Amino acid sequence: MIIRNSMAEIVGALATPVCRVSYPLMVEALAAMKDLEFAKDIGFGRIVLKGDSSRVIGRLNSSTSNLLDAGLVCEKGKMSKSFIASCVFIHTRRDDMYR
Repeated sequence: MIIRNSMAEIVGALATPVCRVSYPLMVEALAAMKDLEFAKDIGFGRIVLKGDSSRVIGRLNSSTSNLLDAGLVCEKGKMSKSFIASCVFIHTRRDDMYR
């Protein structure tokens, strides 16, 4: 995860190892959940989470629950979102992730 301020300047970063996960959608969901937990833990009030997995971003934006495959992880991420005043999930192409 790369943390940027409102002027898009990098102010921090976080890397978390993911062990024994061979399903790419699950890896994306776990990364999003870790990002949300980190933002909650350090007290960010407003965040924009960008991701290149349209399925994960779609599930995080969905108001319905999905407990299949990576859906359970996304549900846990939604719970972390409830502790953040403003949280937006945006799907972006991988090429545009770091701009």
